[in-house]
Amino acid sequence: MMEDSTQAENTETATVSQDTAGEEAGDTACVLKHLKLQRGRKAAAFTRACNTAEAQIARRASEEELKKRLETLNATLDGFMEANDAYVEKVQEVCELEEAEEYATRLTARHAETVKRIEEATTHRPELREAEVETLRQVQETSYPEESRSLRLQQALPAKSDLLPLTPYCDELGLLRAGGRLGNAPVAEDARHPIILPRSAEVTRLVIMQEHVRCGHAGVEQTLNELWEELARIRGVEEDEALKKEVTEETRRLCQEFASRLLLGLDSRPNSGEDRLPGL
Repeated sequence: MMEDSTQAENTETATVSQDTAGEEAGDTACVLKHLKLQRGRKAAAFTRACNTAEAQIARRASEEELKKRLETLNATLDGFMEANDAYVEKVQEVCELEEAEEYATRLTARHAETVKRIEEATTHRPELREAEVETLRQVQETSYPEESRSLRLQQALPAKSDLLPLTPYCDELGLLRAGGRLGNAPVAEDARHPIILPRSAEVTRLVIMQEHVRCGHAGVEQTLNELWEELARIRGVEEDEALKKEVTEETRRLCQEFASRLLLGLDSRPNSGEDRLPGL
C-alpha cells in the first residue's frame, strides 16, 4: 500500500511538472512572438523614418537646386536686360544719327533751293528791274498824282507843285526824274537825272536803310550823299528826325558793339569786313 501511494505521488508530481513545463514553454513562445512583433514594428518605424529622411533630403536638394536655377535665371535675366539697354541705346543713337542726317539733308536741300532762287533772281535781272521800276512808279503816282499825269501828257506842271525847282521830266519807263544842267555831263543817267521820291514814303526809308547797310552802316551824311547820285529830294530826309534818329542809332549801336569786341579781345582785326559790314 505504501508503494502504491508513493507511486501515485510521483505520478502526480510528474504530471504537475509536465504541466508547469508546458506553461513555461507557452509563456516563452508568447514572449518570443511579442518580441518579434515589437521588432517588426520597430523595423517598420525605422523604415518609415528612413524614407521620411530620404524624402526630406531629396526635397532640400530640390529646393537648393531650384534656388540655384533661380539664381542662374536671374543672372541670365540681368544680362539680357543689360544687353537690351545697350541695344536700346544703340537704337537711339542710330535714330538720332538718322534724324541728324535727315535734318542735314533737308538743310542741304533748302540751302540748294535758296541758292537756286538767288541764282534765278540774279540771272533774271530784268524781272527785278521791272519790279523796281513798277514799285517806284506806283510810289510816284501816289505821292505826285497831278505831276505824274501832267508830265506823261507832256503838259506844264501845276503852279503850286513842289517839283518845279527840280524841272522834272518823265523818262521812257514812266518814272519822274530831275532835270537840271547835267544833261550832257559824262556821268551815269542816275547821277545826271536822279529819280524823284518823296521823303515820307516807306519805300524811301527802305532804300535809305539798304544803302546805309551797303555803306558799312555809315552816318547820315555819307548815306545821303551816296543816295543823292540815284534819287532826288532825298536831302529832304535831313529834316525827318525819326529817320535820322534811326540811322544814327544803328550807327552808334554798331560802333559800340565793335568797340566792345576790341576791348574783350575777341577780334584783333580793326579793319575786318565782317565787323564793319554785318549782315552782308
